[in-house]
Parts: sequence; structure tokens; C-alpha cells
Amino acid sequence: MRDRILQAARHWRRQRLSRTAGDSPPTEDWSEIEKSLGDHRIVGELGRGGTAVVYQVVDAHGGVFALKVPFETELEIQREWENTRALRSPHIVRCHECYLSKKDGQRSYLKLECLEGETLEARLSDRGRLDMSEIHTLVEQVLKGLQVAHDRGVIHCDLKPANLFLCKGKRRRETLKITDFGLSRTLDPVASENSGSPMGTAAYAAPEQMEGARFDGRVDLYAVGVLLFEMATGLLPWHALDNTAVLRQKLRGPAKAPQDYRPDFPDSWNALVLALLRPNSEERPDNVGILRDLWRSNG
Repeated sequence: MRDRILQAARHWRRQRLSRTAGDSPPTEDWSEIEKSLGDHRIVGELGRGGTAVVYQVVDAHGGVFALKVPFETELEIQREWENTRALRSPHIVRCHECYLSKKDGQRSYLKLECLEGETLEARLSDRGRLDMSEIHTLVEQVLKGLQVAHDRGVIHCDLKPANLFLCKGKRRRETLKITDFGLSRTLDPVASENSGSPMGTAAYAAPEQMEGARFDGRVDLYAVGVLLFEMATGLLPWHALDNTAVLRQKLRGPAKAPQDYRPDFPDSWNALVLALLRPNSEERPDNVGILRDLWRSNG
């Protein structure tokens, strides 16, 4: 039964990737698009989502970058630029420029470093689950990136495998980078919380996000708990088909622990996942610094 569940999960991920990865040949005329992007030559399409398309481009100086071009609203790329331009971490994608067009025939864009490798979503789709040493390394890198963002008052609000990129490095070493801060929010420096929370992606969003309640950085820690569960088991903790049912499950907590699917999963990690997925944010670890200490001490 467990094998059938894992097989179904991998099939579902492949279906999802095929809808979003831009595998089919582009139908757009790149020469026409290039005219609206200043001194950038399009090399290829890296991907597209519901709000933007990302191209690999070469600029006038020969530099290779990723250009995120919104279909309509500029709000997300403007927010991503404002919230991340000052962030400096090997585990956060670098934003170089945000151009907001005020001219007819010119398109707005966000200029990012171009990454080589694959998303965590693609890896999970291929493997189903990861080995313990890889889980330990990847979680440590996610937390390092989050520490930098949270220390500057930036909450990602949409952590998920599709927004975690595994960059190729020398000697087979990989560097994980957190990408896509389009839904990010900044913390109020006094209240340390925010309102008007973005929905994010239902499977990874904390209950307070889904309810539109006030929130703080613990929404990102909740998402780390979901990621840990998924990396360990190849499954999500929730099995509902619509957002309302997912929220109901989240308010009860996961029906099963990672160890129920993977008995060799360490006891300390199992307990930490369950703590991160507590419905009440007050019962989760207080901040990413504490979570990093817990992760290192239980590694």
C-alpha cells in the first residue's frame, strides 16, 4: 500500500511539473519580445507560472541573467525587488535590477542571477524521497537563507519545493537557494507581525495564512515542517482535494507522523516536524534562530 501511495505521489508531481516547467516549444516570437526588454537578448525560456514568465537572457555586457517578466500586474516583481535587494546570502537568489516600464512598447522586468541545476520539486518528482544526509544538508541551507531574510524583517510566505533551487557546484557540491519572493511580506518592527496575509500555496501555508489572520515569521517555519515531511516520505501531510478540507486537516494536525511512513526517520526529527506543524503558531519554535539550534543539536 505504501508503495502505491508513493507511486501515485510521484505521478501527481510529474503531472504538475509538466504543466509548469515550460517543456513545450514557446509560441511567442522572441525577436518581438526582445524589442520590449531593452538591451537583453533572449536565449531561452526557463519557466512560467500564473503571473510571469522567466527568460534566460544575455545583456549588453555579455552577462547571463534570468529575466522575470510579469504578464499584467507589476506588484509581485516590485515587492520582490523591495524586499530582497538588500539580502545577501549564498542561499537566497540575487536580485540585480527592477525595471518598471513607463513607456509604450516596453515591458517591466526583474533581473535575477541565472541558476543552473534543478528545483527541489523536480528532485522529489524523480526520487520520491531523499536520504537522511541530503535532508540534513538541504534543511540547514534553507534555514541559513531564512535567517538572513528574517533578520532583515522579510517573511517569504511561499516556501515550497518549486521555490527552492539546487544549484550545481564544484565536486558535486550543491548550494540551495530560496527563490521567488513575490508573495513576501515585511514584519512590523514593533508588533513583529503582519496582516493581510498572502495565501501562498495551500499545501505549505500555515493555518493563519489560509485564514487571513495576523502572522509572523513562524509561517515560514511551518512550511519548513511540511518540506521536511515531504523530503522524508515523498508525501505531503495532507490528503484533501480542496483548500477548505486542507485547512480542516491542518487545524487538527497531521494524521500521521513521518515515522509512520519511514520507520528509520530519526526520533528527534520526527518530533521536530510535529512541533513545526502545530496549528497554533504559539506552540511552534519561536523563530528561525531557535529552529537552527534545534536542527544542529539533533543532526
